[in-house]
Amino acid sequence: LAALEAFEEAGLKGRTRRRSVGNFHYLKRLDDGSDLECDVRVFPMLVEQQVLDWPERTQRNVIWVSLKMAAKLVDNRELSNLLLDFKPKSARWLRSS
Repeated sequence: LAALEAFEEAGLKGRTRRRSVGNFHYLKRLDDGSDLECDVRVFPMLVEQQVLDWPERTQRNVIWVSLKMAAKLVDNRELSNLLLDFKPKSARWLRSS
């Protein structure tokens, strides 16, 4: 599911870790104006390809930044902390999932 989300939202293809590295919460505004509390689990991905055509390309701007910069750019403190705490040393984390 995480790999599908990455493809739909950013055109990314690759391998995701089986276990999440954490989760964060946020309120999603629905079309009717109500809010829905969401709990999101975060899975690292080893990106192998980024395609030019993906489902949400007209809704998103994709940029590549460091984890530190990503942590500054997101509005959610829990997600920011997850990004700062994630320390990939190599692709070995995929094998230890």
